Amino acid sequence: MGKENIKEPKQQRSIEKKNKILEVGFRMLCENGYYNTNTAEIAKEAGVSTGIVYRYFPDKKAILLAGFDQLAQKMTDKIVSQADMLFASDDMAVYLDKLIENLVQIHDMFRDTHATFEMLAISEKDVYDRIMSMTETVSSTLTEMIISHDIIHDHVHERIHLIYDMIDNYCHNRCYHPLECIDYEYYKQLTVMTVMHIIKD
Repeated sequence: MGKENIKEPKQQRSIEKKNKILEVGFRMLCENGYYNTNTAEIAKEAGVSTGIVYRYFPDKKAILLAGFDQLAQKMTDKIVSQADMLFASDDMAVYLDKLIENLVQIHDMFRDTHATFEMLAISEKDVYDRIMSMTETVSSTLTEMIISHDIIHDHVHERIHLIYDMIDNYCHNRCYHPLECIDYEYYKQLTVMTVMHIIKD
């Protein structure tokens, strides 16, 4: 079905129906696997006909990307909110430790989602572009924020991007690819010390 046939719901009942399809479809695509889930199964689980699904979404990828957009916005808002408190904190090292733990919990909550997008990003350019767009948004927003706090005065973009990569890499290693030989508490302490050096240098 072409995009020209897709309808944007206006009535409350229709909006709720579309949101239900999106919620159920995104969960199924992430939990069961993108290639193991079809539109008919999503429709059945959401309690609607396949035709209703196609009324709001051209295909299952549109459901996946719309779900990612919602999730990315929530995660970005949370990261930015916590980072703002970090930059305003009297003891940044202590708060940074707490922030990293919160981000670990977020990563752990969305384990299935991460696995799905990590796999699809290799072969699906629009999925890869969505992930890069989220990274760019978070990095740019954090850069603007730290400039407003007047903490870092040179090479702000590069420093923020390195900090973002370090913390994200720690979360990924701890949640998705843990190694028995690694003491993750010490790894976190090293991350905090390095981030503080990058900020204060």
